[in-house]
Amino acid sequence: MAVTRTKAKYFTAGALGAMILILVFQNSGNTRLDFLFWDFTLPKLVLILVTFLVGVFVGKVLFRRR
Repeated sequence: MAVTRTKAKYFTAGALGAMILILVFQNSGNTRLDFLFWDFTLPKLVLILVTFLVGVFVGKVLFRRR
């Protein structure tokens, strides 16, 4: 059975998604965040997920096909 490029992409995306979920659930404690004039405390999992989603968004915007 040949591995197609599409299957490899789905496998890679699934593996990365699983690693992100493991990272999120292992880091569920609170952390303090300072940004410009604001400082607030939020769960690390929120910070990790927001950072990941921003990265996905930037990747989609910068590398979309025209």
